Amino acid sequence: MVSICLNMVVGNEERVIRRCLESVVNHIDTWVVNCNGSDRSSEIVQEVLGHLPGQLLRDPWQNFAQNRSLVINAAKGSADYHFCIDADEVLDISGRLSDHITAHADVISYWVYFSENWAFARPGILSDKLGWRFESVVHNYPAADGIQTRLTLDGVKAWHYKDGFRWDNVKEKYAKNAAILERELAGDPGRLRNRYQFYLGESYRDCGEKDKAIEAYRGRIALGGWEEEVYWSYYQIAKLTGATDDYLAAFEFRPLRAEALFDLAERYRNKGQHNTAYMLYRRIVTDPNGDLLFVDRTIYDWRLWDALAVAGYYAGERHELLREFCMRALENAPSGHQDRIRENLKYY
Repeated sequence: MVSICLNMVVGNEERVIRRCLESVVNHIDTWVVNCNGSDRSSEIVQEVLGHLPGQLLRDPWQNFAQNRSLVINAAKGSADYHFCIDADEVLDISGRLSDHITAHADVISYWVYFSENWAFARPGILSDKLGWRFESVVHNYPAADGIQTRLTLDGVKAWHYKDGFRWDNVKEKYAKNAAILERELAGDPGRLRNRYQFYLGESYRDCGEKDKAIEAYRGRIALGGWEEEVYWSYYQIAKLTGATDDYLAAFEFRPLRAEALFDLAERYRNKGQHNTAYMLYRRIVTDPNGDLLFVDRTIYDWRLWDALAVAGYYAGERHELLREFCMRALENAPSGHQDRIRENLKYY
């Protein structure tokens, strides 16, 4: 069985940190946590994890990349793998985390879904075999020299509640991120240029600067590179402009992704244009083909089937197929939608 070291950077997170720690404490063997705030976070860490060997670091705050690098360097050699999670996230897993890792012991990094409805996988479990560092001034990521093999763990998820200290003033948070990224892009960020340009668009969107967000996303599209980021940039432009041509541009670029076409179909259905909506729903591919960046799993799991049944009914689709759509939707629909979907079955 492999050993696991918890790696965390924690600011003033006393209101959420216990929830996170209690979700992971039975899955780890040791821990290294950098507490750089002024509240009771460090005391709570000791209360929950104090019975395990570990280190409580007091290094002052620089940025997430620097502080996370300090943590994983301090943890080097303490376990076979390092599990990285934020204070406002909660581990959701069946069985023991070490069992999921042991089954694939030759993997260097495991991608874990950190999500709500949007599936977003990031490398959350890192092998001690390599020397890791964290890069990027915002939205940092782990990097290491050497050959790397990675695997996405489907049975391991972490739910991101976005209720920690950093989310108290979201617009201010992202406005600061945008200013940092503008400064970096004005210099020579090298291989990080694409990433910084992408998150510049995200930051302007989230602080309410619509026009600047569109400009930044167009800049990311022009750079090319990772298709998932480029698709997302097209899609966000469409959401910001509301233009049909922009939705179709996103679909044209990456037709295996559902979000852009689904949103466009929803617009037509909400206007009562069911034939057009049904045509668009039917064109959606029901498998994102391994994409990891901001995949809306609710569309693939149940919302598409639900929408097909409703729009198909008004478009005159045969009832046998509509019943099939409903049954597919019921397989994964949340409890709050189950009764409505079952009620719709009466019409088919």
